[in-house]
Amino acid sequence: MLHTYSIGQGAAGGFAHVVFRDPTGWEAPVYLSLALELSTGTWRIRQYHVCTIDPPR
Repeated sequence: MLHTYSIGQGAAGGFAHVVFRDPTGWEAPVYLSLALELSTGTWRIRQYHVCTIDPPR
């Protein structure tokens, strides 16, 4: 995770850099932004966005 934040009691979000891979050696480095909600005691992804562009420095 690059950054996380809280929006009250039952919502949160974050930004992550991840690399998807398969057994053949293919790789796709991407950035994810996530919006999470707390539902019956479990954090669930409410919305996500995938981007291959580097964030600003």
